[in-house]
This record gives sequence, C-alpha cells and structure tokens, in this order.
Amino acid sequence: MAELIVNEMKVQHFHAPQIIKAMGYPAKHSIAAIDRLRYVLCSPNLGLDGSYIDAFYSSPEFLVELFNILDITPEQYLEEMASILQRLKQSK
Repeated sequence: MAELIVNEMKVQHFHAPQIIKAMGYPAKHSIAAIDRLRYVLCSPNLGLDGSYIDAFYSSPEFLVELFNILDITPEQYLEEMASILQRLKQSK
C-alpha cells in the first residue's frame, strides 16, 4: 500500500507539506505530521502499530484520510489494513 500512496503522490505532484495541510494539520504541527507521514510510508506495517500517535488521527484514521486526500478509495484497502492490525495484535 505504501508504494501505491507514493506513486499517487508522484502522479498528482503532491509533496508532504501539501498533504499534511490538506489533512487539516495546523502549521505549528506540520513538522511532526510530516515525520508521521514519512514513518507511515517507510513502515512495513504502514504505521498501524500505533507507535506514532498525535491528537488528530488514530493510525487507521491517518491512512484513510491520506487515501481520501489522494483520491484512493479507502474501502478497497480496509481488509488489508485489518489484516495488518490482526497480525500486529497476534505478535504482541
């Protein structure tokens, strides 16, 4: 999924600061939000492990909002997200 997100960012000429702004993060939180976006895109579990927390989005909500910003239908990836969450839960 991370590859899909990165490809859509390239196709739509979106950069991290634009995405974070579109997600509604205030300017004073933009650096932390960009760090979170990078973490999600580099994480094998898309950041769904809950290790990156902010006051704006839970881990699944962050991904769904990111999909919405990039015009990716999140519903088609909910099953994959649920599978990742289940794997993480079992590994604890």
